Amino acid sequence: MTEAAIENHPIDALTQRRVDHIVEVFNTLDIDAIVALFSEDVVVTYADRPLLRGREALRAFIAPRYADLVDYRLSKRIRMEQGAWVGIEGEAQYRLASEGADGSRYRTRLFEFLQFRDDLISRWDYVGNTSPVPAAR
Repeated sequence: MTEAAIENHPIDALTQRRVDHIVEVFNTLDIDAIVALFSEDVVVTYADRPLLRGREALRAFIAPRYADLVDYRLSKRIRMEQGAWVGIEGEAQYRLASEGADGSRYRTRLFEFLQFRDDLISRWDYVGNTSPVPAAR
């Protein structure tokens, strides 16, 4: 399929609203709100980390990771959908609080598959590549 064909594939309005809501919530960095996006029995494969099962395991994993993020901006673009599955390409830009106010900016390019059940994410398969953003000259 060509890029033009991908661009012309209509995305279901409900799917778009779900993904837009996910982006809004993640951009708040509110762990309780983020975790509430997922089903109680969510299954998560996050890059090369061990498989996570359940909302509380997800909370324990993301809480310390997200606690260090500042100036966080996430964007996501739906690349495909099939039934309850959605394929997403995205980008997150942020700084790390632990590096101080003058710390580097980082960019993570990400790809993920989300499976929905009753408006909640029941499966999250994620892989991302992070690199520093070059300083403006």
